[in-house]
Amino acid sequence: MDLNIKVLRDASAALDKMVDALIKLGSAFGSAANKGFKFFNQQQAKASIKRLTDLSTEITFLTRAQLATFAPDMENYAKNPTEANWEVVRHGIHHTLTLCKGLLNQVKANRDNIATKNFFPDLIGLIMERDRTLHEIRDAPRPTTPEALKVFREHCKKYSSLIKHLEATNGALTTFIEGLKAQLENASPPPAARPSGGRRKLQAV
Repeated sequence: MDLNIKVLRDASAALDKMVDALIKLGSAFGSAANKGFKFFNQQQAKASIKRLTDLSTEITFLTRAQLATFAPDMENYAKNPTEANWEVVRHGIHHTLTLCKGLLNQVKANRDNIATKNFFPDLIGLIMERDRTLHEIRDAPRPTTPEALKVFREHCKKYSSLIKHLEATNGALTTFIEGLKAQLENASPPPAARPSGGRRKLQAV
């Protein structure tokens, strides 16, 4: 088996695992949103909301970048497999790896938050595995044979599926965050009523 075919198949397998994990994580966010969550105090609530919001922002940035450039660049190479187009894909891999570092840091920051703590070890492992396969694709010979290009096209489809599920998970995360904000707002004490400064009018008898 050609080296690039093995690398691409390993990368596709890593994508499948990531998709499964994202489906589970999205369900966890949805379940947590329905059940609600009790914070020890408002400071803890605000800190959790901020970290989760940062995670959502990182996911949004990653998915938009992948949809705008990396995924189209891979599809372009699949249709026109030139050396120049492969260099564009390699550049996209480097940019994606940089974005994934940011995502990994945000996942780590949310390791103790509800709906992520049970998935933390798996998420970290899968993100690192995905990074490893991206490094291998970048460093391996470019796919040029009919069989290798077929495997590469299959990988492109799986990558598009990953982005779709990542967006869906981020949607569930956003709903969860909004629920936490509403819960925090409802739990806040109402503002103290201002004493009336006017004189009471006497009623005529």
